[in-house]
Amino acid sequence: MFLQIGGRYFNINSIKSIRPYSKPNDPAHWAEIELMDGSRFDDLVLPDQLDAFSRKYFPAPPGYESLGVEVDGDEVRIWSETVIAFAYDAGASELAPITLESGLRESFAVKTPRGTVHCPGMTYLSQDRFVTKELEAQKGGSK
Repeated sequence: MFLQIGGRYFNINSIKSIRPYSKPNDPAHWAEIELMDGSRFDDLVLPDQLDAFSRKYFPAPPGYESLGVEVDGDEVRIWSETVIAFAYDAGASELAPITLESGLRESFAVKTPRGTVHCPGMTYLSQDRFVTKELEAQKGGSK
């Protein structure tokens, strides 16, 4: 598989590191690409690529799920997607889940194999408690 960075394509297996940086008095976005053989390249990159390059990715252990609750009138739908990886942004306090269906989830609830549900800033001991709190929040916000 190849990754396009600026005007070049790199085999992902040959990339050792990608470091975003900026030059003084230059509004453009730059990245330094270091290959496994020690060679280095500098190239211009798009701003949205910088976020992806500065993010760290970790494979998810088996059993993690991303959960959600949707309320439509009297109908309540609880959905889950298998988490395949986690992403970490520099300066972030929590890992964000990545699923095949939704990709990177910026707002999330993650159920662990032990049954606890973790949301940004909150942990629930069970999926039932998480769903109850989500329903209360959604019904309270719609009044």
